[in-house]
This record gives sequence, structure tokens and C-alpha cells, in this order.
Amino acid sequence: MRRRAAPYVLLAVLVAASLGVRCFRLEQPCDHGCRNHAAASLIFDEAYYVNAARRIAGVRADADQPAYAKAPAGTDPNAEHPQLAKLVMAAGIEIFGNRPLAYRMGSVLAGTAALLLMFTLVQAAGGGPWLALGATAALAADNLFTVHGRIATLDIYYLAFMLGGVALYLRRRPVLAGVVLGVGATTKLVGIYALFVLGLLELGRWATRRRGEIEPLALCIVATGVAYAVVLQALDMSFPAFDPGTGEQFNNALAHTRHMLDYAVQLTSPGGPKGIASYPWSWLAGQGTIPYLTLNSTTSAGGHVVSTTVLVAFKGAVNPFLLFLAIPALFAAAARAWREGDDLDILVLAWFLGTMVPFSLQAIFQDRTTYLYYLVATLPAICLACARLFSIRGVPRAAALGWGLALIVGFVNLYPFRTLF
Repeated sequence: MRRRAAPYVLLAVLVAASLGVRCFRLEQPCDHGCRNHAAASLIFDEAYYVNAARRIAGVRADADQPAYAKAPAGTDPNAEHPQLAKLVMAAGIEIFGNRPLAYRMGSVLAGTAALLLMFTLVQAAGGGPWLALGATAALAADNLFTVHGRIATLDIYYLAFMLGGVALYLRRRPVLAGVVLGVGATTKLVGIYALFVLGLLELGRWATRRRGEIEPLALCIVATGVAYAVVLQALDMSFPAFDPGTGEQFNNALAHTRHMLDYAVQLTSPGGPKGIASYPWSWLAGQGTIPYLTLNSTTSAGGHVVSTTVLVAFKGAVNPFLLFLAIPALFAAAARAWREGDDLDILVLAWFLGTMVPFSLQAIFQDRTTYLYYLVATLPAICLACARLFSIRGVPRAAALGWGLALIVGFVNLYPFRTLF
């Protein structure tokens, strides 16, 4: 443990293990047996993004998405989101064919990059390699990260760009950071919340040390806007966004961005969340779990079901042992940030508030519909806060070991495939 290379060796083991569990049965599950690749089930919002990627690649969309099926080939009928992540899925379909490996491989790679960038982020903020390893391990052990790190949705893509952009900013590369964040926003607009994180980071630095810097933040914001506009314009010219409802095609970044924002404003839940929606302030209490996909095996006798076995259960749920420590860990980070002004603690608070407050304000003032999987954006702050809690002098190593084992138990309990064969 005293060897300098030890945390990096363990990081390699951790990333390999995460890659393995996220690739396990990557082309499953299937509703009625995997007779061919077309029989594979689409999980949760894959129904939208995969079919959009299919139309970008010129492949026919599923019959249960008739609006997408009518979209012209080479266009993106999921116009409410930017194209970049779906373009990656479409490229996979072009290379590997219309199969789960093709459209999910991008998420697997983005999830792997996110783990490496999480480690880099902690070190860029001044943390040691062991703390970086602990925070990265907590992220890898979370179910929400694991599920979105293998299914073809957009969230894991923007998370990787957010981690990379903020790490570059902490390394005093604001222009390059802005470019990364701008490109990331063309996977999903939520990626732009990283600018809130950086703004709060500089505000926290000024409040605790009177050393906040405006110039690098301004450079980063400008670079983000320029990169976003240039990349989205190129995407709209090459693979136009198409609105199946109106038949309108968006060939420029301004019109497409306006459409995305208008669409987001219309996603409301007057009177409170309904169905799978939930309030942001309920997420840390473990509420808002979403059943993405469940497959059961039943045994019958005499025409009656006598037993049911869950074979597959993809859930939008956070590891409960991560949530268990989240609130006390965040309060501890706030206390240390005020007392010591350390970048690590300021970053925890800035990331948490910069990603949670916008969702909360939208839910309060706009009745915006919100879902638990939006918490993907906040996971780095929670994981770092929890790992930081065990770096306090006097906390026994047995406590850290016990929590680590609890995380593994929570991970296994939520792992989507309930049987090995």
C-alpha cells in the first residue's frame, strides 16, 4: 500500500472490473429469446435514441416508433436533443450492424472514460491518488452509473465531457475546458451545467480565500458557447434535426437550440410528479426509482402461477449505501470548505449545487418534469464527498473498509442480471 504505483494499479483493476460488469451480456436481454440481434430488447429511453440513430444511419426504425419511422434517412427525429451521442450510436450501427453491441458500445466507452476522468478530476482539485481512487470506486459501484454506462442513452456521454472539462479548468486550461464542455453540450444540453459548477467554484474560492478569478471563467464560458455553436451547426448541416410532429427540419444551430428549449419548457407536471417522475429533493432520500426493464420467469401448475423468478431488472436507482452517507458527507464538505477553503471541498459543493439547484428551480417555478436519472450529473459530487469523509484524520480504516463492502453489497443487489446463465 505504500508503493507509489499501488493506487494506479488498483485503478486499472477497478476500470477493468467495471468494464467487465458493464459489458456482461451487452446484447441482452431479449423479450422472447435471443434468436437474432433484432430480438434484443430496447431498455427504457433506448426506444427513442436507438431509433433516432437508426434513421441517421439510414436503417429502418422499429414499428412501435411510427413517427420516427417516417423521418427521412440521414436525419435525427429526436430533435429535442442534440445529435452527437446519437451520431456515435449511428456510427456503431454502420460499422457493426443493427445490433445492441453497435449502439451500446459508445456508452461503454464513455463510462470507462468517465471513471478515468473522475480520477483525474480529484487529482486536479488537489486530492491524492488514494482519495481519487476511492471516489472513482464509489462511482463505479453505483447502479445508476453502471446502467447508463451500458445502455444507449445520452447521460453517460455528457457526464464524461463534464468531468473532462472541469478537470481541464482546474489544470488552468480554461479555453480547452470550454471547448470540451461545448462539445459535450451537443450530446445533451444538461452538460452546460458544468458552467454553473465552475461559476460556483470561483464564487466559493472568493468567499473562503478572496481568490476567485473572473478571467479564466469568462474565457471558458466564451469557448463553451463558440464550440457548442460550431459543432451543433456542423451537425445540423450534416444530419439535420427533424421534428416528426410538425415535419420541420432544423438546419442551423440557433433554430435547433430554440426548439430544444421550447420542448423542455413544455415538459411539465402541474400538481406534482406523475408516473415515473419525481422531485429533485426526494432523490437523496432514495425516492423516484424507475423500473427500466424487468423480465420474469414464471412456473405454473394447474393453470395457476406458483412462483415467479426475476431474471432481469434494469432499474433507475442509486446505490443505497452511497445515498446513506451523501447528506452527512455534503455537510462535512461544507464545514471544511468554510473553515479551510480547500478546492476539493469547494468543488464538491459547487458540483452538487450547480447540478441540483437548476433542476430544483425548474421543478418549483416551471412545474418541470424531472426524473431520478438526472442525478447522473450529480454523482461525482456525491462520490467525492463520501470518499472525502473517510480521509478525515481519526476515521478508522475499518470504517472505510466496511463502507466499501456495503457498496459492493448494494451494487450486487441492484445489478440488472439476476442470474448468471
